[in-house]
Amino acid sequence: MPTTRRNGRADVPESSSHADEYDDAYGEELSPAEAARAALGYITELTGKELQGVVSIERSDNGWLVGVEVVEDRRVPSSNDVLGLYLTEIDADGFLSTYRRTRRYARGRGDISEET
Repeated sequence: MPTTRRNGRADVPESSSHADEYDDAYGEELSPAEAARAALGYITELTGKELQGVVSIERSDNGWLVGVEVVEDRRVPSSNDVLGLYLTEIDADGFLSTYRRTRRYARGRGDISEET
């Protein structure tokens, strides 16, 4: 995942126009997209597992809480894969503060009590 560094934090690739738009609107704050990319990079590096994607993002007191879904265990057929949901906190500088796996579940069998 090629990234650049700006002001000491992980940043978006040079080709992204959204970062400039966000900086114009909010100053040098870490954007939600930047936080999501940072979370994906950290989860990949720490777990070595295949990413499914970002499933949630919300601002926290110290930065961003980012939920990332990964494939924990490949099965045949793929509808039997075991997925994991990892919650990360990315600080205002784009660095990982915390991460933990919050759930494991079979693909397609998510918790129906979750809020939508």
